[in-house]
Amino acid sequence: MELMRGGSLNNYTRSLPREERKELAKILILYLGNALKSLHNMGLVHSDVKPSNILLSSPPSSGNLVTKIMDGQIKVKLGDLGSVVKKGEGALTYSLYSSFDQMVSVSMTSVKVPNVSKLGVFPEDDIYAFGSTLYFLVNQKALNSVNLNGISIDIDKWVAKNYDLFKSVNSSNFLNVYNDVMSEAMELCEHREVTMDGSKLDELILMMVNCEKRKRPSIEEILRRASSL
Repeated sequence: MELMRGGSLNNYTRSLPREERKELAKILILYLGNALKSLHNMGLVHSDVKPSNILLSSPPSSGNLVTKIMDGQIKVKLGDLGSVVKKGEGALTYSLYSSFDQMVSVSMTSVKVPNVSKLGVFPEDDIYAFGSTLYFLVNQKALNSVNLNGISIDIDKWVAKNYDLFKSVNSSNFLNVYNDVMSEAMELCEHREVTMDGSKLDELILMMVNCEKRKRPSIEEILRRASSL
């Protein structure tokens, strides 16, 4: 694998002006979108798309980062292929950028009950994490920052709580616990503190991070829309 001497893109975006971050997001849709398209076409899910896994071939040093990427002076790659799983398999990991569905999938690794269907991860979960990553890049704040009834939700504690719940389920109450957890996941997703300015880029990101998995666009549709941003 090519050594990406520039490290994570996350190291360089905070100091960029907002408009330059938006232009960078548009470029990343094309570069990373095609990487995800290749994985999805092979029936695979990356399952760990996040800012720290976007890698640069060399440090930007001076000059416009977007221009250097477009000119080929700096290459951009999606890292951590160790997280890749087959479509429908259980997630190995999650992050603050993951879909709430994927967080539940990780929680379900503790289930001991035989012959129950555990929630797997799908290309739509990559789409959510990709959109969540773009949202962070543009706004410099996490999309999955949830405030529920005036209380800030700690995502890691929520996943850990669900892990313990699923660990103790049996065949008779599994479905009830699963439905309760999924209902709570949807509620948390709907209470994200989202900031948007109504641009075409924002509209696309909102589609990508739709709380309902089936309503998220495919990577092919995202690439088509990217040409008009």
